[in-house]
Amino acid sequence: DLACDWSSDVCSSDLEPAVGGGPSPHSHLARSCGVSWAGPGWEAAAVAARVGNGHTALWVACWQGKVPFCQWLYVHGAAVDVRAVNDDGWTPMFAACEQGHLAMCQWLFVHGEAEDVRTADSLDRTPMFVACGGGHLAVCQWLFEHGAAEQVQTASKHGWTPMLAACRHGDLAVCHWLFEHGAAEDVRKATRWGSTPMRTACAGGHLAVCQWLFEHGAAEGVRTADNRGDTPMSLACSSRKLPVCQWLIAVGEPAEIGRAHV
Repeated sequence: DLACDWSSDVCSSDLEPAVGGGPSPHSHLARSCGVSWAGPGWEAAAVAARVGNGHTALWVACWQGKVPFCQWLYVHGAAVDVRAVNDDGWTPMFAACEQGHLAMCQWLFVHGEAEDVRTADSLDRTPMFVACGGGHLAVCQWLFEHGAAEQVQTASKHGWTPMLAACRHGDLAVCHWLFEHGAAEDVRKATRWGSTPMRTACAGGHLAVCQWLFEHGAAEGVRTADNRGDTPMSLACSSRKLPVCQWLIAVGEPAEIGRAHV
């Protein structure tokens, strides 16, 4: 369960257990770490806790962007967990990047995860990939400046690039930033299944991204089908993205309407 309710203003002094072994005011923190109550020894139990899928307490705190609680865990024995991966090969840096927690990324970088700005998971996705896929421009820029510049073009095992991930999310600012920082060719690059940035943006109804792609080298993508024969028009129609359908007709794709799965 990643819906733990850790206070954003927790610091080490706030987390001392209650005197005399009674219930602590911070019992909810202990329970979030898989500990029944904040009695004697709960700190060690919290540090050692796993919250499913191989998540450590520190990993979950990074996912939530709780820098003070991560600091507390770190000084109470969880220093080794700053590089501990979950069952999918995601480090805490992955978690922080995917959620767009820039301060958390910076904390991890100076506490032992500098190398992990470039570490890929089991599907060859990188922190840059997940940050782009989440529309977190500030995190993308920070990664670029801290050792991950080459990853703006690094594709996953199935051919998904950061540009494709950004187009799926519909974040025009990230798409433009990638284009300006080495990924210009990726506006036309497809996955192993033939999914292009244009197809992905049309399917998601991201009209501004579709228009931007059209103007930046991917005009042919409006009529390019994937390996199943689905076109941008068919996918926009099947997902009922009317503005995108109208735009596709305006740029010359009325013949594709008959292929739509509606």
